[in-house]
Amino acid sequence: MSKGLEKRKLASDVLDYLEDESGTETKENEVKLIPVDKLVPFHNHPFKLYEGQRLDDMVESIKEHGVMIPILARMYKGKLEILSGHNRLNASIKAGLREVPVIEKIGLSEKEAYTYVIETNLIQRGFSELLPSEQAAALEIEYDKVISQGKRNDIIREIEKLSGIESTSGQSDQKLDKRDAISSEYGMSGSKMARMLRINHLVQPFKDMVDANAINKGAYFHISFMPQEQQLWVFHAVNDYGYKISEEIAKLFRDSEETLTEQVVRDTVDDLVNGKKTEKKFQSVKLQTVVYQRYFREVEPKEAVSIIEKALEMYFTTK
Repeated sequence: MSKGLEKRKLASDVLDYLEDESGTETKENEVKLIPVDKLVPFHNHPFKLYEGQRLDDMVESIKEHGVMIPILARMYKGKLEILSGHNRLNASIKAGLREVPVIEKIGLSEKEAYTYVIETNLIQRGFSELLPSEQAAALEIEYDKVISQGKRNDIIREIEKLSGIESTSGQSDQKLDKRDAISSEYGMSGSKMARMLRINHLVQPFKDMVDANAINKGAYFHISFMPQEQQLWVFHAVNDYGYKISEEIAKLFRDSEETLTEQVVRDTVDDLVNGKKTEKKFQSVKLQTVVYQRYFREVEPKEAVSIIEKALEMYFTTK
């Protein structure tokens, strides 16, 4: 899709939100001057703010012409949260403005509010100009337009294929058509789209690494399936040791999720940096099913490991 057509298509979606059914302006769409310190960024805002020359140009334009397009906001937890206009507000503050024009949107669901955030950025910059983490956030919204929430079996199936897991979704191949239609619209394969959507499941430090091309696709793909706490363990370890994590090690951490500890992560990365073998940290002992059922039927895996460690400690202490 050409950039112009892409922007026109996305613009129509946002205009549908901005106009009421009668096509006349309502009190909700009234433009008001709001002090800049009364506005706050959208929570978990997925886009980077302008920097350098692009920001300087916006500041100069605002100094000369003012803020020509009102900022869109909504009331959220007692504060006016920006939906569209984060860069305009930032440039306005740098330009010395104390107030900016704002339109407050009323009665939006969380999904509708997020749609504003994504779509307006796409209109301003276009998909191809976005960073990978920003593209992933945009694709999530585009996908939600086609598939209702909770019915993502086609993407799940693609992820299973990427992971080398036998599909359990039971969906027909026709289900993939919707995903393929979206992915082809943005000039990418279905598998690439499925992989990009996993970026949304990364903690912010890893998203930043993806944007900086500081981590390979296979590594972040496996890390994205780990709980956020464990992702942070991995990030801090590789960051502290200056280690570029490989797909193989990321998969090793992912597969060891149930018994993984922060110390094991750090020791593993330390060994890798110093050229030592890591296998010893991931040795496993298998229990017969009858033994496991007898003692750990209603116990979480991590708790089972803790119980075994305490029992072993007691055994070797009293032996």
